[in-house]
Amino acid sequence: FYRISYSYKGKYLFETSGRYDGNSKFPSNQRWGFFPSGSAGWRISEESFLRNAEWLDNLKLRVSVGSAGNGLISDTYAYLSTMSISQSSLLNNGSVFNYTAAPSPIPDGLTWETATTYDLGVDFEAFNGRLNFSADIYRKKTTDMYVVGEELPAVYGNSAPKGNYADMHTDGWEASISWRDNFKLGGKDFSYNLKFAIWDNVTKVTKYMATTNTLPTNYATNYYEGMTLGELWGYTCNGLFQSNEEAQTYADYSKFAQNKIAWQKGDPKYEDLNGDGRIDNGSNRLEDHGDLSIIGNINPHYMFGVNLAANWNGIGLSVFLQGVGARDWYPGSDAGMFWGKYGRPFFALIPSIHNYTDDMYSAERNNWDTAYWPRMTTYQSNGTKNWTRLLEIPNTRYIQSAAYLRVKNIQLDYSFPKHICSAIRLQGLKIYVNAENLFTFTPLHKYAPNFDPEGLSYDSDFASAADGYTYPILKSVTVGVNITF
Repeated sequence: FYRISYSYKGKYLFETSGRYDGNSKFPSNQRWGFFPSGSAGWRISEESFLRNAEWLDNLKLRVSVGSAGNGLISDTYAYLSTMSISQSSLLNNGSVFNYTAAPSPIPDGLTWETATTYDLGVDFEAFNGRLNFSADIYRKKTTDMYVVGEELPAVYGNSAPKGNYADMHTDGWEASISWRDNFKLGGKDFSYNLKFAIWDNVTKVTKYMATTNTLPTNYATNYYEGMTLGELWGYTCNGLFQSNEEAQTYADYSKFAQNKIAWQKGDPKYEDLNGDGRIDNGSNRLEDHGDLSIIGNINPHYMFGVNLAANWNGIGLSVFLQGVGARDWYPGSDAGMFWGKYGRPFFALIPSIHNYTDDMYSAERNNWDTAYWPRMTTYQSNGTKNWTRLLEIPNTRYIQSAAYLRVKNIQLDYSFPKHICSAIRLQGLKIYVNAENLFTFTPLHKYAPNFDPEGLSYDSDFASAADGYTYPILKSVTVGVNITF
């Protein structure tokens, strides 16, 4: 590896570095990878035309590009056609015998996964350090990703091997601004600072050889070229049916009703996007996705944080706010505290959670135009049962916004003056009250008050995460004393 830095007159900055790595998990002809990087900076504030600007402390423009290699694959000899040895459970003259089998297929190539990041940034500081601003825009291109290869015919009798079969890129940006100052308030020093940061990114799959045209199922299990990670496919819901006649003549819903139960007044009405007279997902492939469309994205976007701090006459206050500006969540079929008896007959029916009494369709009230929940029919959200599958597949009516603003931390403290501490033979004495996760503001709690927007996650254990079975974010209040002897 190497690194070279150069600075000219303190205003033109250059640096380059690189490393040459080898990994014995790869075949000898693909074992080595070179990963260089370079950056340049221009301190514009040091130029003659800005040097006398007393209000400006620093203005710097930066650009960089660099790559890093990932060789952490699971199998040490994935590039070799190996034959494992096993023991038979059958006896041969009173003893077991060893046997082997035909080896699994190997990838046609196996080398480093490479991530290359391009970044353009600016740093700005003014008014004697009181105002600070920093912003970056970047693209991260990941190539030769280690994933399962193209599907093999079932008659082959073996699964596809993993290899360097995928590429993707991430476009993102981040920015932060802060202000700090101090002045006299009531004859005492008052200091404060405020900082706001926001960031976002979007990742797209640019190459994927395993399944190139099958739509995602269970929200995040399949990938395809051109896919935006986290995209949520579902149906467009146009309210509830206002009559039995409309429900039974609107379109063919047979794919949703495993026992061919007729649709009725108060059931959700899905839009026939492709105009074929049926409501279905076609063959669930890009070229034939029926009435499915992209209705949301499960990944968080526009993440932000706010820090506030102030100090006056020994009294200190700090506040940290954190949140997400946009995120979609569709509850899984076992999210009992959301679906209630729409999921299963033994799920709780809690009016305080769903407000079923006022917000559910009923024939007596004939509120098809104002009700949020459809007519009550058990197993509507669970496609494993022999009943309707109205709500199991995501739709625009019951998708939830998991955006939120949370008061993550508040601390109020008081540091006693030095003369009081000396009088009681202490070097320092401070009392404080600290609160964690005190308040949360989110549209999710309108229909899902028992779910925490920060705790929702989508990972390999997707089913439980979509159902909300995650550890809760705890709220706590602490009162304390700091004593220094």
